[in-house]
Amino acid sequence: MWEFEDLTERAVVLIGQSGLEPAAKREFFANLYDQQEQFDCSFTHFRQLKLLEETGFFLRIEVGQHPDYDVHREVFERLVVGGKSTWLELPGQDRDSGVYFSVGNESDPGGITPAGLYFDIRSSLWPRVCEAGTVAGLAAEPFERWTCHELLARLILAIAELPSSDLRSDVLKGYYGWAMVALPDIASPGARANPSLERARDLPALREVLAAPAPSDWIDERLNPLAEWAPRYEGEKGTVFAWLLEAYPS
Repeated sequence: MWEFEDLTERAVVLIGQSGLEPAAKREFFANLYDQQEQFDCSFTHFRQLKLLEETGFFLRIEVGQHPDYDVHREVFERLVVGGKSTWLELPGQDRDSGVYFSVGNESDPGGITPAGLYFDIRSSLWPRVCEAGTVAGLAAEPFERWTCHELLARLILAIAELPSSDLRSDVLKGYYGWAMVALPDIASPGARANPSLERARDLPALREVLAAPAPSDWIDERLNPLAEWAPRYEGEKGTVFAWLLEAYPS
């Protein structure tokens, strides 16, 4: 779904522009991509490669540094000789390991992408290379996974601090709408119990953005929750959905 890919990339850019510490940005990136990957989206990390690498979220190692290189040497050698970027699939494993072999020159706006094995800190390879000492420093630090309520709240509160811009408006309105349109769990009882989400929902900066047309018209066309959707949710979920909907102008 290109809409969610687009919003994720825009949010990554804005978090990168924020005054947050690199560790906080890294944690944001992990949770933003967790949400994106709940949907049918492409692998988009290379679009913001430099930023994702600088914060220790997206990592690269040489093929020979993979912990299973000696055991599956022939597989790795075929990858290199084949000259084609693809997901790494080892015997007994699958692409869900989250390791991507790149021959280089991916679509990175920052310049030429070196060849190697790429993965982020959510992959099954990450704890193994940390344990082996291949990855160290910030890239080896633990991180938290958030609920959809926590991600939405933290994102709104962080982005609202930035100067007004079309990008900021699109991300604020897009993510709030995305949560209500496509994330059923956003209407779970835990949402209303989250003080950060309540503070974000009541934020004047968010309400101002929700009351105005989105700079990108597809956000209003595709990610606009409707009041009549509330009855789809039974009991307390319906109450929570209506509570979230109050951020929009009546």
